Amino acid sequence: MTTTAELAQELYGPSARRSTIRQLPRLLRESWRLVRATSARDFVVSVAVQLITGLASGGVLLAGRDALSNILAADTGRGDFAAVLPGFLAAAVLGVLMKAGATLQGERQQLLALSVSQQARDQVLEVAATVDLHAFDDPAFYDRFMRAGTCQGL
Repeated sequence: MTTTAELAQELYGPSARRSTIRQLPRLLRESWRLVRATSARDFVVSVAVQLITGLASGGVLLAGRDALSNILAADTGRGDFAAVLPGFLAAAVLGVLMKAGATLQGERQQLLALSVSQQARDQVLEVAATVDLHAFDDPAFYDRFMRAGTCQGL
């Protein structure tokens, strides 16, 4: 019989960390397959929105730098304050685009997470339905099943 301390050492000890790191490539592959099987389109849209938001943030920095250099030039008498307006407007428009992209990204990511969670839950239930009922009497199996179910909201 395994004690609680031994189980904790097995689950959270240094050897568990090493095995988790070794399993990382497989876990990433399986995660990608699960997301692709669930909703590849939502994932692609989510990544595209992240890229657009990232580009917009770079645009805000460039437009802000341009507006600031025009303000400094106008302050020293080498420029006109009217030249500040395009950079300021570009930064404002890109800022709004970034906010809209972040909102859209959050919504898409939430939908994708719910879809993937439902798909994973279905897979856990499929496996549970095929297992012999005597397996549930085994504490190790039942513990793993409950952890999988807890992670999936069963």
